[in-house]
Amino acid sequence: MASDDLYSVAVLIDELRHDDLPRRKNAIQNLGVIAAALGEERTRDELLPFLGSEVVDEEEELLICLADIIPTLVEHVGGPEYAHHLMPTLEELANKEEAIVRTKATSALCRIGRQMPLSMLKKQYASLIVRLSSHDWFPSRISATGLFPTLLYELYNESMKNRDESVNTMMDESLRAFHKLLVQDDTPMVRRAAANVVGDIAAALPNKTDEMLDFLTTVSRDEQDSVRVLAVGSTVALARHHNKKTLERRWR
Repeated sequence: MASDDLYSVAVLIDELRHDDLPRRKNAIQNLGVIAAALGEERTRDELLPFLGSEVVDEEEELLICLADIIPTLVEHVGGPEYAHHLMPTLEELANKEEAIVRTKATSALCRIGRQMPLSMLKKQYASLIVRLSSHDWFPSRISATGLFPTLLYELYNESMKNRDESVNTMMDESLRAFHKLLVQDDTPMVRRAAANVVGDIAAALPNKTDEMLDFLTTVSRDEQDSVRVLAVGSTVALARHHNKKTLERRWR
């Protein structure tokens, strides 16, 4: 890399700490340039820990920008098998109180999850869901709800690819148990978020009709109108993706 390019990268790194908001935002938008200059190992060992410790306390605008950029760094950390190194910073963002920041972080985690090898997905991504689902802070539990469909979809695809429905059964059941707890959470906002993805989970698990109907029954009987209304969309997903005979039997 030419000396002028190295100087430009050094400037960007300094601007990550700059007092001026537009300069910090510009540096975040150029994280790919910084990562390319640092190399994969230094990006994993230095840049990402810095982002996790320093930038996650920034203004909402910068956090949204950071959540958008991080999924683009997969190749800069060494490819999909190292993508889990990008998750801790996004986990911090998924714990934020600001709804738009959490939504962006959850979306970014799903983008990364769809690129990860199944072995890493089962180990790192599943652990993340469990941590967020078990968190005392209800915004973290809200974030957890958005991650279930991606992992369950990948697990189901793996079982179909191997023509073995027993593949990942224990993890599959454990994750659905956590989602069931969130559907019954004490906080209405968490129940609403969990109810909102029942349709997506139903689409990801077309072989779990009875269990999806149990989820739907719980949602449709919730004391909150804003939760019950989400049962409508989930019903459509069930009808589209699940066994019609089972649905008819349960709905009689």
